[in-house]
Amino acid sequence: MPKSLISFTQLALRSRFTVATTVVVLLLANSSCSRTNPKDLPEWTPGDHANVDKPAQGQVDTSKARPGMSKLEQQGVNDVILATWKQNCVPCHGVIGRGDGPQAKVFHPPDLTNPQWQKNAIDSEIRFTLKKGKGRMPAFAHLPEQTVTGLIKLVRMLGRQQKTVEPKSAATPENLPSPAPKKP
Repeated sequence: MPKSLISFTQLALRSRFTVATTVVVLLLANSSCSRTNPKDLPEWTPGDHANVDKPAQGQVDTSKARPGMSKLEQQGVNDVILATWKQNCVPCHGVIGRGDGPQAKVFHPPDLTNPQWQKNAIDSEIRFTLKKGKGRMPAFAHLPEQTVTGLIKLVRMLGRQQKTVEPKSAATPENLPSPAPKKP
């Protein structure tokens, strides 16, 4: 068969396929669009999904404690806040905020669990530092306000959760248990 005849045959097959595909797409589009008269559809508004005051049946009110909700979530610290803390704060401040993260030796961050630091720090200053940065701490201006507020709550919780652990000292006569009384 000559090459021109083969290319003409291929072109004819491609044209038939393109026409068939176009017809199928138009039929599907026409059948799906003609089911409802657009005038019968209600106008959508943002209020359609703002069921904060009166949640619809089956919706969860996230502002109240619910079964299975962790204590952190009840305090306003959710998975987004924890992920933000882990990604942005742990490298310097450490997992529990003691200023012992892997980069702490370079940046010398404060111990957020220190009662004196907690007492002196004001929430508005913490917010400003998170958004604008301070010293060697970078700014996290891209964080949404809700996340910043959650981080402040988490930092405050770190201060409340601090427990003083006394280091075990060497055995001395003063801290050894008294011997059991001898039986006669």
